[in-house]
Amino acid sequence: MRIRYVWMITISVFFFAVLCFAQDNSTIKKGPTMDTGKKVAGKGIPIIIQYKQSDKLGRVLGLRLKEKVSLSPLFYLAGHREKGFSISIKCIKEFSNSPQLRSVCSIVWTFYYGEDTLSSFLSHKVTIIDKSDIDLEAGDILAITSNIAEDYSYLLQ
Repeated sequence: MRIRYVWMITISVFFFAVLCFAQDNSTIKKGPTMDTGKKVAGKGIPIIIQYKQSDKLGRVLGLRLKEKVSLSPLFYLAGHREKGFSISIKCIKEFSNSPQLRSVCSIVWTFYYGEDTLSSFLSHKVTIIDKSDIDLEAGDILAITSNIAEDYSYLLQ
């Protein structure tokens, strides 16, 4: 019974953090991103991936996403001056007093207009990952990103 309450409180705190994080876009605007926007417009969906302040599994998930985006013909890593869909990942250990087995992750999708403009909140997801789930979760995040990009494709025009 106690574990159920811990889960409910953890999920509630992360959902609240997602909403607060989407409103405070200062970290999204000033975070370092790879300036690889060399593809011609219309040749893919520009993606910005942020995974600062994440634990070990969150950083691995962020890097795996960047790898998948680099290999995909559908996406490319956008520069910090370019409009694009931003994926912000924040992960923490499931239990603070146990070894790093699983992490609770909050994933927020926003549309990034540029350095001087506030980003628009598009969607969010809260999930639990472990080492074996990272590839599957990265693929799921990109599938959701593709659906979001279809729904909000007018923002790129």
